[in-house]
Amino acid sequence: MDHEAALIGQRVREIRAWRKMSVTVTAELAGITKGYLSLIERGQRAVTKRTTLEALAQALRVSPTDLLGKPYAPHDAASDEAHAGIPELTAVLSGWRVGEIPDVKVREWGAIQADVDQLNAVLRANADYAAQSRLVPALTKELLAAVNTSHRVKALIGLMCTYKAAAYLAHDLGVQGLPTLAAERMRQVAEELDDPVWLSYAAYQRAQVVSGNNRPRQYELAAAVADMPGARVETRGLANLTAALAAATTGRHDLAHTHLAEAANLAETIEADVSPWMNTNFGRENTNIWKVSVGPGTRRWREGRGTRFADAPDQCLQEPAGAVLDRLRTCPADRQAAQRTRSGGDPARRTDRPAEGAEQRFRARGRGGPADHGAT
Repeated sequence: MDHEAALIGQRVREIRAWRKMSVTVTAELAGITKGYLSLIERGQRAVTKRTTLEALAQALRVSPTDLLGKPYAPHDAASDEAHAGIPELTAVLSGWRVGEIPDVKVREWGAIQADVDQLNAVLRANADYAAQSRLVPALTKELLAAVNTSHRVKALIGLMCTYKAAAYLAHDLGVQGLPTLAAERMRQVAEELDDPVWLSYAAYQRAQVVSGNNRPRQYELAAAVADMPGARVETRGLANLTAALAAATTGRHDLAHTHLAEAANLAETIEADVSPWMNTNFGRENTNIWKVSVGPGTRRWREGRGTRFADAPDQCLQEPAGAVLDRLRTCPADRQAAQRTRSGGDPARRTDRPAEGAEQRFRARGRGGPADHGAT
């Protein structure tokens, strides 16, 4: 049996099971026969045609990199440009730790901040990988140097945003190892800021980039963040959503429902439907989208079944299965669809208990039903 064919087949089978899609439905959506799909899933037939790979990815609502488990070869000028910037990005992330100062010219802070805002509000929101690939390496070095100026705190927060952009850029382009290194740099930034808000946020990003490589470990990390003292509501809410995804993909559907309910409770403590903090976009809309994306198999999945993902444009659907959050929470079509499925909830509490036994604690919450939590 071909090793690569076996890996692709395994990923197709796992993602299809996570989506709760039958072999017949998946094959029809991909435009192939049921028998051919079965052979692919068993690793007995290699996916040699690019069109077949893309059709399977579209049917499963993931990116081709999720099926390949490696960088997806550039197929147009923009994609080629995005990949071309990866060596420089790798050099910057591996070459300088937080606290080390590159020998670069530092512009006026207003110009640097404008680039950070452009990166997060425009380039990431529009999935402009080529522009991100051009901007992030140089901006990262300039921010590292700016830490040694009177704008230290602002520069550190800018670094947090830029390292996050680097992590998801590398992930979406299928570059192995780089997202984890970017998350580690975020942890270093958080330690420099010495604030539980940023320490918990960096810890959440670490859990997020673990993705499908190790779902049990991802669950442990995300559940721990959901209980971290001093974390913002947005961070705890996102951590619960990630924990729900990790639980659902490992067959612990009731536990996934408990985390979805915790996230919904937290979302109700935010005045806006979507929080603007750090471009997390956590809120009621975001949580309802996750109920549909993660929910199949849980007891309360039917609450969100009115959301119609077929109404969303392709770029909102072809998302990495382990990073559902980023595109869904910024996709206007999905946010509009989620408004149709809004459900209420009680304010959520923050617990200050240690990370050990996270699964047992959340299972206990699920058995007891929604708690009367105090707002944070």
